[in-house]
Amino acid sequence: MTVHPGAESTERLVPDDDPGERAQGRRRGRQAAGPAAQRSRGQRRALALAVVTALLGGLVGLVVAVSDPAPPTAVTRLSFVQDPTLPGEQSSSSPDATDRFIQTQILILTGADIRDAVSDALGLGDDLTLSAQQVGSTDIVELQVQAGTDDAARDASDAVIAQYDQQRVAAVTAQVDALLAGVEAEIADLETALASDENGALAGATATEYSRLLSSRSQLVLLRSGEQAYTQVVSAPRSMSVGGAGAAVQATLLGLLLGALVGVAMALLLQRVRTE
Repeated sequence: MTVHPGAESTERLVPDDDPGERAQGRRRGRQAAGPAAQRSRGQRRALALAVVTALLGGLVGLVVAVSDPAPPTAVTRLSFVQDPTLPGEQSSSSPDATDRFIQTQILILTGADIRDAVSDALGLGDDLTLSAQQVGSTDIVELQVQAGTDDAARDASDAVIAQYDQQRVAAVTAQVDALLAGVEAEIADLETALASDENGALAGATATEYSRLLSSRSQLVLLRSGEQAYTQVVSAPRSMSVGGAGAAVQATLLGLLLGALVGVAMALLLQRVRTE
C-alpha cells in the first residue's frame, strides 16, 4: 500500500495491484493471442510426445534384438525328385500338381518325424529348428536349420536331407513291393490257367495280358533294386547370420516407428480431451 499525505493531514490508501485484475489480464492476453497460439502450443506438445515415445520404442527394439540373438543357421538349397511312375499310373506335370507336390514335401522335410530323428541322432535336443520355403515360383526349396553352433547346423542340414531320402525310399519301396506282390499273384494265376489249357485256346486270348504283366514285373523289380535319390542339392549348407547388426537396426527402426505412432495417437487423444 502507498500512503499519500493530504492537505488536511489525512492519509489515503491506494492499492498497488489487485490479484484478481492480474488473473483477468492474463486471461485477456490468452484470449487476445487467439486460436493460432493455442494450436501452436498443442503442436509442440504433440511433437515432443511423439519424439519421446519414438525414442523409447527404438530403445526397446534395440534391447530386445541385442538380448535375444538368433541361433546359428545353415541354409541349403535343394529340389525334390518326383516319385517314379509306377505301372498303371499316369504322370502329371502340370504347374498346380508340381506346386502341390513341393508343398507336401516341405511339410515332410520339416516335420516332427525327421526333426526328432536327427535331433536324437546328433544329440541336439530342443536346439534343432527346421524351416523351409519355396524360392519364388521355381522348384527350388531353401532349407534353414538352426542349431547351437554353425558346425552343428551344417551337420544337421546334411542329416535332415539324408533322413528325408531314407523316408522317401522306404515309402516308395513299400508301394513297389505291394504292387509287385499283386502282379506276381496275377502271373501265377495266369500261368496255372495256361498250364491246364490243353488245346491252347487260352494262350492266344491272354497273350497281351500276359505280356503286360511280365513287363510290369520287370519294371517293378528294377525300381525295387535300384537306388533312387529323391533330392538334388543345388547349394551345399552354408552358415548365415539371421540376427546380427542388420536385425538390431531393423528392430530399432521398427521400435522408432511404432513409438512415434503411439505418441501421435496419445497427443491426438489428449487434445480431444482438452477440447471437450
